[in-house]
Amino acid sequence: MAARSCWPCLPARALGLATSLDMVAFDPASEAGRIDWPALLARLLPMVDFFLPSAEELCLLLDAPLHAEWLARAGGGDVTETLDIARDIAPLAVRLLRMGVKVALIKCGARGLYYQAADDAAIRGIPLPFDSGDWADACGFVPAYRPRKVVSATGAGDTCIAAYLASALEGLPPLHCAQRAAATGACCVEAYDALSGLLPLAEIDRRIASGWAHNE
Repeated sequence: MAARSCWPCLPARALGLATSLDMVAFDPASEAGRIDWPALLARLLPMVDFFLPSAEELCLLLDAPLHAEWLARAGGGDVTETLDIARDIAPLAVRLLRMGVKVALIKCGARGLYYQAADDAAIRGIPLPFDSGDWADACGFVPAYRPRKVVSATGAGDTCIAAYLASALEGLPPLHCAQRAAATGACCVEAYDALSGLLPLAEIDRRIASGWAHNE
């Protein structure tokens, strides 16, 4: 199902539309776990402008033995808490860009978001009204913003992605997009459902500008 659902990227690219791709977690022992994901992604990712997986999903897709090492390192705890951004996350982003992705946004749970963009020639191929000079070769890590309370993680990843893509559609630079995405995820966990905690993006900007604290 996950593999087949990717192929709408083909007609979208043919129509000159920007494309984005998110993934879902799967059981390595299931049918999905038997797919040669690196080979499949090598065919698919050149058609993807924005790829927005979680760190664990991405590692499982690209390097299952490394994912097993991450799990062992975490010892049953939160895998993202044990990850080093420079050592563990940045190399995965570089690998995605080499496979053809234009912009990678890797969700690192309560830690925050890592983003990395391709070079100017690749970025110019994204049919969106933003300045390629702002985006080309941009990379960075935005720590998660501190929510007032944590009620439920339902929808946090999806709303984070929505805020990121909406901000890119506005033509904003990558750091601003990632900040809005991280802040929206923080708002989402303040409510039981995926929508009740969300704020308008203008209000998100005001809270960030006022010195919204990051998680330690």
